[in-house]
Formats: sequence, structure tokens, C-alpha cells
Amino acid sequence: MATATAHRSTVTPHRTVKDRMPPTCRLHPAARQAGCPACRARDAWYNRQRRRQLSAGTWQPLTPTGPVAAHIESLLTAGWTLRQIAEKAGVDQGAISDIRRGRRARGVTALMAATLLGVTGPAPEGWTVPSVGTRRRLRALGAIGYTRPHLARLLGVSTWVINQWLESERVLTTTRDRVKAVFDEYCLIPGPSEAARRRAKYFGSPPPLAWDDIDDPNEQPNLGDTKRSDDYDETTVGQACEGRLTYAQIAMHRPDLIETVRRLAKTLTDAEIGHLLRWPGANDQRTARSPSRATNSITKVRLDNGIPACSRPPSIAPRIRTGTRRTTQAA
Repeated sequence: MATATAHRSTVTPHRTVKDRMPPTCRLHPAARQAGCPACRARDAWYNRQRRRQLSAGTWQPLTPTGPVAAHIESLLTAGWTLRQIAEKAGVDQGAISDIRRGRRARGVTALMAATLLGVTGPAPEGWTVPSVGTRRRLRALGAIGYTRPHLARLLGVSTWVINQWLESERVLTTTRDRVKAVFDEYCLIPGPSEAARRRAKYFGSPPPLAWDDIDDPNEQPNLGDTKRSDDYDETTVGQACEGRLTYAQIAMHRPDLIETVRRLAKTLTDAEIGHLLRWPGANDQRTARSPSRATNSITKVRLDNGIPACSRPPSIAPRIRTGTRRTTQAA
């Protein structure tokens, strides 16, 4: 009995209930409230940990999350994914998501801020690839009768994921390989939806056999007896790039529209192209984070035809004047 008692005394005691971190308050995840019991429990635990670390000389105060969140957004713009950032910095992906969503209002530790700010440079090669081939394969399957819900079932994902792949400029290599495998299996088998065929014909989505090299951004579909996409009128495109023609005047011949967007995208952003061509819906933008209908349409034209976006930041973009302001004269 004495031996058993001595053995138990040498065992390291378990962490007490007070030392365990309480769960985050679901009602106040961003900022704690003084009158909330769950928030008071988190504050008490935080203060105990702070006092212990101060006495041990290991205390690291929190740093603001603003610079860290801005750095994460710049990495995402450069082609990084949250998973890549998390693995490169050795930080939990959920913590990075919390920083982006403003759930770390008090700040982050100095160590986490230093590791996240230390992730720089271009995105790792092999993780993501241009999504030109993936989008063309999905749209080509739609042209032969496969709806997006049907493609989602074949690929084992949701319809929302299919929509994200169609709107993204880069996709994971695993996504590219998955779509390619389904495309190779079903590209010669007509789908069951006649509505999908009509929709693809209305939007001009080429079928699978129209592509010679579907992954080549410069490849143009061969539609047989119809005109090829590169058969544009130089005079029309030149006048449109100078702002002398509007969207309504060049939209009837899609090759002219595509070539105009290709040339303007070298120096103008999608929003500026919409204003220059007086694209329908160019003036319906309400906030900076919600693009107009024209901007979304031009972005779709670029992505479908492998046209790169303007490399100049929008913050220094010149203002495009599309008309004169109406003035009223006093009677």
C-alpha cells in the first residue's frame, strides 16, 4: 500500500480544470463582453497564463493583426492558397482564416506574426496551375449535354465548387487531373441534358472536338463551317480600342469583342474596359468589393480565352471619362 502511494506521488499531476483553455464564446467570437460568463472565463484563463509567463520570463505580448492580414491577402493574390501558407509557416489553417475574418481582434502572438510575415515570394510550383484547360473541359462537357450538377456528381464535389473552378484563374494540380480524367472518359459520350446544349450554344462554348490543344491559352477552337475566333476585323477592333465604338456595336461579332478585350487588358483593368466600351451594367457598382455586372462579364471573357489581366494595380489606374456631366442652366 505504501509502495502504491509513493508511486502515485511521483507521477506528474494532470492539468487542472482551471488550467484548461475555455471554449471560445459563440456569441462574441471577435471581442469579449464584460457581462458574458463565457467571456469572463476566457479572460480569467488568459490573465493566469499571462502572469505565469511573466514570472517565467517567456511572455510575448500580442501584435496587431492588420499587417498580418494584409500580408495574407497579398499572398493569396500572388497565387498562394491557405493550405500552402499554413504549411510554409507552420501555422494552423484555421488560425489564418480567423485572422482574415477579423476574429483575432486582440492580436496574434509575436511568433505567429513573424512566421506569417516571413512567407514571401511566388507561390510554390506544382501546387497550382492556370485554369484555362480545366474551364475549357468543363464548358466542353456542358456543350455536349452535361449540366453542372451532373458534373459535380461525376467529380465528387458540390455544384458550388464547380462554379468556383469556372471563375478562378488558377486551380490545384489535383483538380486539373481530376477534371482531365472525367473529360477523357466522357468527352465522346453525349450527355442527357438538351438544355445544357442550348445554353452552351447560346454562350458560344465549343464542344470537346473543337480543340486541338485544349490546355494551350493561345489555342482557338475550330468550329467547322463557322468563322474561327481569330478572324476579327482590324478596323473594328482598332476603333473599339480608341473608344469610338461601344459594346453594342462590336458584340454581334464575338471575335472582334474578344480581340478588343485582349488588347485593352494589357493596359486597362476590367472595370476600365467596361467604362470605355460602355458595357451594359458598367455603372452599377455600389462598393469597391462588389464588381459591376460589366466587370464580371469582362472577367469571364478573359478567363474563357486565356487573356491575362492588367498587371497594373487598380489603385493607380487612370480614370476613364465616358461622357460629359449634365449641367442645368438657370432660367
